Amino acid sequence: MAWQNAKKDIRRKMLASLWPVMPEGATILEFGAFASPTFDRGEADIRYADRRPTEVLRGSDTSAKSQAVVEVDYVVEDDFDRKIDRRFDLIIANHVIEHVPDVIGWLNKLGRLLYPGGRVFLSVPDKNYTFDIMRDPTLTRELIENFTLGRTQPSAVSVLDAAYHRRDITTGGMVWDGKAQDAIRRPPNVDAPALLASAGARIAEGDYIDAHCNVFTEASFRSVFLTLKQMGIGDLQLAGTRPVLRPYNEFYAMFSLR
Repeated sequence: MAWQNAKKDIRRKMLASLWPVMPEGATILEFGAFASPTFDRGEADIRYADRRPTEVLRGSDTSAKSQAVVEVDYVVEDDFDRKIDRRFDLIIANHVIEHVPDVIGWLNKLGRLLYPGGRVFLSVPDKNYTFDIMRDPTLTRELIENFTLGRTQPSAVSVLDAAYHRRDITTGGMVWDGKAQDAIRRPPNVDAPALLASAGARIAEGDYIDAHCNVFTEASFRSVFLTLKQMGIGDLQLAGTRPVLRPYNEFYAMFSLR
């Protein structure tokens, strides 16, 4: 719990540094908080959204933290912008964007839930401090293609890429402390042709396969969203980022409406 509280404190500090004029009494929506919300219910006017209801989330975790799972206010799917019937000053999503098949479309939907002047705050895993360390960063053209396709689940190629290049790095501290080299050098144990075929078959049958569809460093993230801004694609624009702090594995980003 001390580790969770430390990460919560850091996220709040990064949020405050990126939006120092957040209005008093701001209304907040947090996606995917699970048992580590940025703000607890009694600390702010906050609502929680997730793909699964509270009882399912608690049943999915047998550790003691299962009882700390937040009470989910909105059980949502891809059309969450039509199911949530109010707007917010701030939307928070920690370690969510990497799972989103269509990032531009997702951000556009978040924008529809913001009041004018509202913000979206993200904590994003930096691939260089996670099991995605061997993967190439997501490109602008990939985000645009997924947006054009209206992708609602990871592609078979994304599933393969995530599995084949995964390395056994469990904490950012392994990288910070120079203890990740053995994991990085260890060759993958994946039958790539078989996985590609099985993933394609499952997706064709409508089976959702969760994977890190997108991987970023802070620098690649800034580059991608600067290019999208210059292109005029997307309803939100990147307002700023903050770097990974030792011993963690995430950087921070703030978006505003154009």
